[in-house]
Formats: sequence, C-alpha cells, structure tokens
Amino acid sequence: MASAITENRLDKGVDLDEAIFDRDNYVAVWGRLWDPKEQDFAVEIGQGKGIKRFKDGTDAQDYYNKVTHAELAQGEKTDINIEMIQYRYGVPRIVKSRILFS
Repeated sequence: MASAITENRLDKGVDLDEAIFDRDNYVAVWGRLWDPKEQDFAVEIGQGKGIKRFKDGTDAQDYYNKVTHAELAQGEKTDINIEMIQYRYGVPRIVKSRILFS
C-alpha cells in the first residue's frame, strides 16, 4: 500500500522548474500522521511540511536524520512515519523509514 500511495503522492504537484528539477529523478522525505481509524499512517501533514523534495540524496539524508517530531506534528499528539524515497526513472523506492513517536 505504501508504494502505491507514495507513487501517486510524489508524482502530483511537482511545480518546480523542470530546468533545475528532474521530475523523474529526485529524493523526497515524506511524513504522514497516524490515523487510528485506518490503522495506518494515512493523514497528510499540511502546510507543505509533509513532503520535501531534494535534487541531491545527501541533502535529503541530512534532513531525514535531523527532522524532529515537533517540526512536523503541528501540534498533533500522534506518531509520524517519515520515509526517505528515491524517485528514480519515475519509479519510487523507499530507502529508509522510521517512526517519530509523540
């Protein structure tokens, strides 16, 4: 399920200039809140904080390692799943995943 959601979500809304950002090759860090009804990390984090895209894997790795629950939670008292995803040749692959507990 995660890869289907990831593929649909990451492919949408890439509004960056294609001259400097390749839509088929980038790395993203994606965070989602726990939804007790769905029993899954299915709630999008609003205001542009839920997903960050990077041209370079090193920058994505630094962000993934340093991001905190407080930075993403927006006051929510729930767990957050963050994934580092390599989007290569149009295919997303989850490279790392971890849970930030509230």
